[in-house]
Amino acid sequence: MKSNIHIVGLSKHCAKTMLSVIEAAAASEKVHTNRFDVYDDNHEIISCLKAISVHHESGLQDPSARNIVDIFITSAPLHCENALNCLNENSWLITDANAFEDILNHPEKVDVYKKIKSHDRHIMITAQEIASEHGDERVCGLVLLGAASKLIPISESGLVKSIYKILLNKKESIIRSNIEAFREGKKASEEYLSSDLS
Repeated sequence: MKSNIHIVGLSKHCAKTMLSVIEAAAASEKVHTNRFDVYDDNHEIISCLKAISVHHESGLQDPSARNIVDIFITSAPLHCENALNCLNENSWLITDANAFEDILNHPEKVDVYKKIKSHDRHIMITAQEIASEHGDERVCGLVLLGAASKLIPISESGLVKSIYKILLNKKESIIRSNIEAFREGKKASEEYLSSDLS
């Protein structure tokens, strides 16, 4: 099993934390990871986009396979529009619904919602709201990681242990808040998918 994960629209802190958690959890479960750059049509690196491949096979992955996006995680609606152009029918799009509220008079707001919902495999949760409830919007990345956790070939317990390990030098209350944010993201994802099916 392999997952190419693209992360975009998040702060450097959020993206870095997400990548660190994935890598630490993968290492503990002997799952391989490779970070890689993504290029635009002009063959220039897209600096705001972070990408990582999580896979069970050792060795470098076929570079051509990097163009296949299995999981696209973002907190920015405009990136969702761009993502839909590079996703296939098996790809997952995971986004923060709250992000739409931050864009005043967004002319295509309804259209963007429709486009996201037109992609069968999508999850839209209120990640920033959940993060705020846990006292820090910077945990938004972990909320979205929780939402994506079932799709990544790493166990939930492995990801939780990695959050604890990475934040080991922080106060216990901060560690607990981050882990709860991750679990709330997973719960919100499950609720969204079940409501979408009903």
